[in-house]
Amino acid sequence: MPDKTFFMSQFFISYARADGRELAEKLKSDITRLSSAHHVFFDTESLSVASFWKREIQNAVNNCDYFIVLFSPSALLSDWVKREVEMVQASEQKTGLRKLIVVCTPGISLPGYVCADRQALSLSDNWAIDFYRLMSAIDKQQSFFFVEESVEVSGNQYDVILKLKATDPEMENLIDSVEYRFDHGFIQSGLTFQKVLLKKNRNKHFSISFWTDQTIIVFVVVYLKNTKQIPIIHKVIIG
Repeated sequence: MPDKTFFMSQFFISYARADGRELAEKLKSDITRLSSAHHVFFDTESLSVASFWKREIQNAVNNCDYFIVLFSPSALLSDWVKREVEMVQASEQKTGLRKLIVVCTPGISLPGYVCADRQALSLSDNWAIDFYRLMSAIDKQQSFFFVEESVEVSGNQYDVILKLKATDPEMENLIDSVEYRFDHGFIQSGLTFQKVLLKKNRNKHFSISFWTDQTIIVFVVVYLKNTKQIPIIHKVIIG
């Protein structure tokens, strides 16, 4: 299995009961087998009898770490699967976190309401391999943002440019500010810094340039508009 362990992660499984329940139950069982600390939202077990189920589903979608949709023939026709996927995509737009993981049974293509940049895991006849591939995909950084770095070596000096970018350019409009934190001081215009906060109106591309003569670790923290959540912390090692 992937090296990273998902401690106390919240999973949401979206599926159609007509032809997806057996697969959903198998997936839930294998996820909880990885760690009993995981919580899997599963409609037959997670919704109370007298619950306000629409509100519970919305809360579960908003609070989950990973949203796995199982597209089967019946799921493609399900209004509720569609609504749940639209809920999680709206949540992603607000938080900047990738949650949606798409799984397709054989012969199924993605419906038009799924964002075009998503890649789907197409199931084979070997569930053990499929489950490993699914967990490996989840194991990767679930974020729309990444740090582009340029490093030139001049003698004992590193000249560095760091720039925050988004896989979807529209997501850049959600950024309020970007903070660069350094484990050691760095030199810029003859001054030594250990933390720099960039606001969008001051730095359109949230880029920073500096030089250093030692190995340093830079933590890049992204703050989004309309939420207090920190959606991403990148670790960049220079040197």
